[in-house]
Order: sequence, then C-alpha cells, then structure tokens
Amino acid sequence: MLVACVYASSREVGLQYWKWLRFVPALALCVHSVRVFRQAAARERRATVRFAGVLFAVALISAVFSAYPSDAVFEAVLLGLLWPAMALCSTVVGEEEYERTETMLLHLAVAVLLASVVIGLFNAPASQLHGRFRGIFGNPNEFSHWWLLMFVVAGIRTIRTGVNRYVVWSAGTLILLIFTGTRGALIGVLLSGIGFAMTWLRVRPLLGWVLLLGASGVAVLKPEVLLEPAKRLLPATLLREETIEMGGGRLVAWEFGWNEALKHPWIGHGGGYEERVYRAFEEELSLQNHQGFSHNSWLAFVINFGIPGGTLLIVWLLSRLRLFGSPLALIALPPILASLAVEGWLTAPLSASSLLFFAVAGWAAAAVSPYTSRSDGRS
Repeated sequence: MLVACVYASSREVGLQYWKWLRFVPALALCVHSVRVFRQAAARERRATVRFAGVLFAVALISAVFSAYPSDAVFEAVLLGLLWPAMALCSTVVGEEEYERTETMLLHLAVAVLLASVVIGLFNAPASQLHGRFRGIFGNPNEFSHWWLLMFVVAGIRTIRTGVNRYVVWSAGTLILLIFTGTRGALIGVLLSGIGFAMTWLRVRPLLGWVLLLGASGVAVLKPEVLLEPAKRLLPATLLREETIEMGGGRLVAWEFGWNEALKHPWIGHGGGYEERVYRAFEEELSLQNHQGFSHNSWLAFVINFGIPGGTLLIVWLLSRLRLFGSPLALIALPPILASLAVEGWLTAPLSASSLLFFAVAGWAAAAVSPYTSRSDGRS
C-alpha cells in the first residue's frame, strides 16, 4: 500500500491509474485492522473506539452545516475509517515486529530513492519540476517531506548503531534537499538533528524540549540569526533568498486560508472545503506567486473543521500514535510538527506521506529508550 501511494502521487499520465487503485489496498487495510482490533487488548479496543468516535463527531458536525454536504460526509467517512485503521495496523508489539517494521521502512526508502534516480537518469524532464528534482513524486516538496520521515527513522535507528551512520544519513539527505530545493524539509532535518544531539548526549527530555522550543522561538522572532549563516552555507537553489524577502507563495496561501477559516471559526466549512476553495481562487492566487492549496496541515484542518475541531483532530492523532510519550520524541516529533506546519499532506489519508507517517509513528513509539538500553558503540 505504501508503494502504491508513492506512485499515485506522481503527475505522470502513465501512473495516474494508481490513484484509483489506492482504494484496493485501503480496503485490505480496513479488513486487516478488523483482525487486529479483535486480537487487541480491551484497553486498546476502547482507545480505538474513542478515537474513531471523536473523528466522526468532529467531521460530521462540520458536514451538517457545510455548503457541500456530500463532499463533507465523504471526507468524514474516509477520515473516520482510515485513521483508526492505520493507527491499529501501525502499532508495533514486540522486538521481532519492531525489527521487521524497521527493515521494511529502510528497504522502502532505498527502493523509492533508487526508482527516483532511475527515472531521473532515463527521463530527466519527468523527474524535474521548475528545475527542482521530484523523482517519482508529484512535486519536490512531497518527495522531501516523505524523505524527512525516513530521516527520522535513521535518526532513531542510529541511536543504537552509532553517530557515524547518522552523519552519513544527514549528508545524503542534505544532498537530496539541495536537488529538491525544499526549505521546509531542511528545517525539519535541523530540528531532528538538534533532538538527536540532545538525546545522544542524554539531555533529559523536559530540558531538551525547553531548549528546542527556545531555539525555535529565537528563529521565528529573529529569522536573521539563521538566515545570515544560511546565506554562506547553502546554495542559492535551496535558499532562494528572493522568495524569502518577498514573502513567498506560502504566506499568500496562509493569509488566504486563515481568512477563510475565520468565516466559520467554530465548526468550519466541512471536509474537502479547503481543496475546493483554493481551486476556485486558483487563478487569482497564482498571480500572487502561489500554487496548490494551503501548504499547512493545521490550517487545512481548521478551514475544514473549525479552530477547536481542527486542532483537536491533529493533537488527538499525535496522542493516539503515542508520539508525545515516546522516549525518542525529541528526534521524531519536532520534524513532524514542522512538516505539518508547511505542508498539507495530513489532510489526505491515502497520500504517500500520510501512510508513511503512521508507519513511522507506530515504529517510533515502540522504540526503546536510550536511557535504559543503547549500544556502547559511541563514536
């Protein structure tokens, strides 16, 4: 299913049929989740029922008042079925299943990267978008944020295998981001790297979060602190300083989306409205240097389900996937939160990034704390 959804993200005509075929593995996923549900402990079953109940309640309340109820109900059913199913199927129990999931994720990373390189070698125009590398994905940002999740896997894995391998993964990821030119993923890599360093040095989680949030606050309030070193270290294709100075298309998208959200701040416009409204104003927004939708998962959910409902859904999901309580949350959670803030992939349950997110989150939540067990091969 993960592979099918990666191919479905492509904009190549020959691969478009994958978009409909995603529903076949999605059905298989739901069937398998029923088996997992029956075998799960009573506590896990109750948690799943509560999770699904909140999803349906928030989505259906918005659907009742939506101007496009059929779209909203479809999104409510899609969300209410697939999120609980993916959460169940991504749960990792036992060392054997943990290692099997880790192997699967690493093999998937290599397979997708090789497929992207091959298409770039044999059909370069198909792997490029406005001079930026996108591989087999629809656009460079999608590729980079998908890979960011794989970078999280590498960070957690190298806690056991040694810091040298983390340096290799980091260097390889930086090279990839130079070709894709994705700044949001670069920020995610930086945050994950800081979290890795603090985890490796055994900084206590609470202190680590204080330091990480403080550093993030300085970066937001004083962007020149990071911008000046970035100008010296990063190539122009990745930095694209002129778009930063002009605000870029994302600020246009966020301002437009926030204004739409404020029209119905409490219950939203209903599922699917974000995509519909950005398509309706596509020509107008394109004149302001914007392409696509909101480029922000938090904002997209707020537009669709209201400020309370949209925030609740994402926080409830992160809690359900046990990311807040993971002993390695400093490595996994900051890059995921950063990615959600600059990309809207979470709104599509069958997107390549959403599916990988569930798999990585389930695996990360089962990771062994480095404070109680870790290889002594520090280097």
